[in-house]
Amino acid sequence: MRTHTFIQLLIMFLLAFSYPVMSPANPQPRIIGGFESPNDWPYMSALMYKSLGVQMNTGSLSASFNSSFMAQSPARLFNGTLVSCDFAFDVCTGVEGHVCLISRGTTTFAEKAKNCEAGGGIGAIIYNNVDGDFLGSLGSNIPNIPVISLSQAAGSILLAHENEIVTFGYTSHIPSSSFCGATYIGGKWLVTAAHCVVDVHEEALFVNVGGHDLSVDKNRVLGVSRIIVHDDYNPDLLGNDIALIELNGVPTDISPALIASEAILDSAVIDQASVFALGRGQQVGFLPGEDPQLSAGPPQLFELKVNLRSNDACNTAINNHAVSADGSILDLVKDDMVCAGTPTGEVGTCFGDSGGPLILKQNGQNYLVGITSWGLGCAAPGLYDVFSRASYFKSLIERVTSGEINQLGDVPANKKNNGKTFLLSTSREMFFIFISVLIWRFAYRRFIKNK
Repeated sequence: MRTHTFIQLLIMFLLAFSYPVMSPANPQPRIIGGFESPNDWPYMSALMYKSLGVQMNTGSLSASFNSSFMAQSPARLFNGTLVSCDFAFDVCTGVEGHVCLISRGTTTFAEKAKNCEAGGGIGAIIYNNVDGDFLGSLGSNIPNIPVISLSQAAGSILLAHENEIVTFGYTSHIPSSSFCGATYIGGKWLVTAAHCVVDVHEEALFVNVGGHDLSVDKNRVLGVSRIIVHDDYNPDLLGNDIALIELNGVPTDISPALIASEAILDSAVIDQASVFALGRGQQVGFLPGEDPQLSAGPPQLFELKVNLRSNDACNTAINNHAVSADGSILDLVKDDMVCAGTPTGEVGTCFGDSGGPLILKQNGQNYLVGITSWGLGCAAPGLYDVFSRASYFKSLIERVTSGEINQLGDVPANKKNNGKTFLLSTSREMFFIFISVLIWRFAYRRFIKNK
């Protein structure tokens, strides 16, 4: 691992708690060298995390306060009667089956939470003892109950409403930022990258279908009823990076993108046809081995025009820049992938665009040929972006969306892990999963930059 990786981790820590620009599995790509799209891309969809907050809608108070899990806290929602535990210097009393309201100060957050838990509390709300919000970490002494932080002002209001019901859950606020893209393919279905939604609970997501500016175009926002990740998706092996999302309703007046056939895509690759990548984010690239400059992307949709390239050309480009651990030839771009870009770089997908579409316009039709997946660096000269090959999964997708099967892959249902982790996709979870991804990326295959 490089000596300045610690600085990168520190930056990512701050970003993770200030703005959720990362997916639950990997940092995400963004359009580089593109421009705000003047075109109509009605099938372009944005995956957005729902906001979390403390809500009271009983007694004399009806209000919602922004809040978040403390680092290392179990990611569970809770609901119960609010009971004050002051500073929680000792085991809290009278809190069994209830939610502890605790003031920050003197003892560690973990000790406070442990004292709530020891008294039978089901969740702890720790509010600031000075003006403003704060970030908190539980360290290694992790309690078994969820712990959230709250501003001093919000805590003071809640303190005046002790013994009333409090809920920590999703708010009705619709975000103006996305963490990944997706493509509407008809009915209630979207296709996206597996690494965008693996271990993400359906209830944690909103989807904006067809909006151009997420800050104002909020009339096509829908919830998610089901997420189906490819059974053979493995983040370490890069392949099968595809997932389906079933919406809780059918978008109105939205034309879907058509999934290209193998014949259409093969011909387009031979011709090195022009294609369009869509996404939202900054326009700052970086070379393989460099630290990315991360910042929040805009809510507006961006596009760029690149050309398809053969997998052989893509693998050759990769081998000109990277060497495997044992010195053998890297054969990273497989049959389930497709490449696109320019030899000179300067344009491409990068952090924030994962799951978004690569579109071929042909004979008046919009064909989905790729799903943004991964690459080496961002917009680096001599390298190309890699996309999941939509035509490779076309038949499987159609079998799922028609109701013939209910999973992406051939793994027997009794051997498939259907128990979803209730990962709420908050900044806290994204930061720690990002750390694990960094360890893999730099220690095992340090040249690969997952998008």
